[in-house]
Amino acid sequence: MKIAIVYDSKSGTTEKMAQAVAEGVREAGAEPVLKRATEATPADLEAADGIILGSPGQFGLPSFPLKEFLDQTGQLWMEGKLVGKAGGVFVTNYTLHGGKEQTMLGLITFMLHHGMVVVGLPASAPGNAIRGSYYGASASQATGGPTEEDLAAARALGRRVAEVAGALARARASA
Repeated sequence: MKIAIVYDSKSGTTEKMAQAVAEGVREAGAEPVLKRATEATPADLEAADGIILGSPGQFGLPSFPLKEFLDQTGQLWMEGKLVGKAGGVFVTNYTLHGGKEQTMLGLITFMLHHGMVVVGLPASAPGNAIRGSYYGASASQATGGPTEEDLAAARALGRRVAEVAGALARARASA
C-alpha cells in the first residue's frame, strides 16, 4: 500500500508537516512516497493507493508549484485514474488564520473533481476537538508552528488516509 504525499514548502514548515504525515502513514503500515510538487508526476498519483496534498496557503489558495502540478492531471481525470482513491490535505501559513480552510477546500475540490474519497480529521483526532481543523491538518508560523499538536494532527491525518485507502483497496479486491 503506497500513499503519495505531494507538497510544496517555502520555509520548511510544510515539509515538517509532510514528514509528520509520512510518520502517520508508516504507523498505519503503509509506505509513504514523499515528493515535492516540482518533482512529482501524474504517474506518482496514479501509482498510489491514496494521495495527501500539502501546501502553504497563499491568500487562501494553494501555492503556484502545487497548483501547476495539479493542473497536469487532466489525462488522469479523463481516464478516471484517481476515482475511488482516498485523499487528504494539509496546509501551513504564516498568520494565525490566513485562509487555511479556504486553501484546504481548494485542494479538496481537486480531489472531488477526480472522484476521490476525501478523508478529514474528526474531533476525536489528537487535539482536534479544540482546534477544529476538520478539513485536514494545519499549522501556523505565527504560533511557532508546526507545534507538537500540529504534528500530532498531521500524523493522525496520515494514519487515517492510509487506513481508509487500505479499506477501499480491500473492498475493490473483494468486489
